Amino acid sequence: MEVVIQLFIVFLFSGILYLCAFLARQDPTVIAGFKWGGTPEEIERDKRWLGLFDRLMTLSAKVALAGGVLSVILGSGALLLVFLFVPFLAPVYCAVVVPKKNSSSGSRKLAKLFALVGIGIFLLVGGATVYHYVKDLDVSLEDDRLEIKGAYGVTIAYKDIQRVEERPSLPAISLRVNGFSVGDTNLGRFRTEAGREVTLFTHSDSCLIFIEDRGRNHYYLSKERASDTKKLYDGILGRLAGK
Repeated sequence: MEVVIQLFIVFLFSGILYLCAFLARQDPTVIAGFKWGGTPEEIERDKRWLGLFDRLMTLSAKVALAGGVLSVILGSGALLLVFLFVPFLAPVYCAVVVPKKNSSSGSRKLAKLFALVGIGIFLLVGGATVYHYVKDLDVSLEDDRLEIKGAYGVTIAYKDIQRVEERPSLPAISLRVNGFSVGDTNLGRFRTEAGREVTLFTHSDSCLIFIEDRGRNHYYLSKERASDTKKLYDGILGRLAGK
């Protein structure tokens, strides 16, 4: 489900970029009250500017699509945000960097609007994406399994759990293999300085739950509040006692 949501965001985002380029190409006056220059020379400059704008927006859409899909495949939320941000460099370039003599005031206003709208969409999508990653741990204790939901979520059958312990801190981490990390939030696979690969679902740096399964996979869980982590730990022990 996680991958499906991310792919939906990538395709939706790329589709919006393609649509913007299409509208600007077909009839730029539909968008933001764009007006052609008043002289033949200004009209010709606007045509060249719109051609550049169309090429850059189309290229941006392709980059966002290819880079976004690659980011989802690699499981990198940070890389996904980067590829969602890159396309907005195109309207910013057309609005700010391109010399004024190469476009009329109408075309520059159109680019500025695209830049502002684009940045707004990025902040909205980026904020929602970051929130999706950093929100508190969501764990469901089912009858026969432990379900960790959200980003990088996994399901662990109680019968496969070999050991559950409380830990005061994480082991020293040397490398993020395939995960996301910001502040006290660590999600995904990491490698310790001892060379052990571990899977983290931690939202605090203390009062952690350590789980080892039959495959010798190591998991660390923690909620934002230590009291909530303790309740989760007791709940897991209760389920294991009754399995």
